[in-house]
Amino acid sequence: MKPFLLVVAVLVFVSACSSRVNLSPSAVAAAKAQVERDLPELAIEITQRRPNRVEIESMLRAYLAARPAIYAAAFAPGPPAARQTPPPALYVHRHGGELVATELALPNYNYPRMEWYWGAVDRRQARWTAPYFDVAGGHVWMTTYSIPLIAGDGSIFGVVTNDVRTPKPSYD
Repeated sequence: MKPFLLVVAVLVFVSACSSRVNLSPSAVAAAKAQVERDLPELAIEITQRRPNRVEIESMLRAYLAARPAIYAAAFAPGPPAARQTPPPALYVHRHGGELVATELALPNYNYPRMEWYWGAVDRRQARWTAPYFDVAGGHVWMTTYSIPLIAGDGSIFGVVTNDVRTPKPSYD
């Protein structure tokens, strides 16, 4: 298939999928309010338990299964040391009625350079990103709420996130 046709096919597929989700302002606002209420509890649980990767995936799946308005959840390990490759981030998202787990890793996805990651790490507080099209994991328009996971010694050992689908922004 020619690259142009492949791009068109992907855009048609994404458009068809997005038509089944309520992206009204009130639905997006309700989902964001749920994230702000519930994600801090998950962050505390991860901080206190320090689960392994299998346990984190299970926690993210259970969290999303109980919250159908939230599109995705992720755990990205703490900032890597200088010149070290970061370990993969674990991303669980909705796709075709299922929850799908994906690892986001270099060379295709350098999450420590993404706004959702460095913004939370640099500010050391929870924050929303501006809406963006996620080409690496979800392949939809979204906004991400990120919470840095801060250990008792003050070091950041990871970031936990939720994604809420949004309509494509209009720049009129």
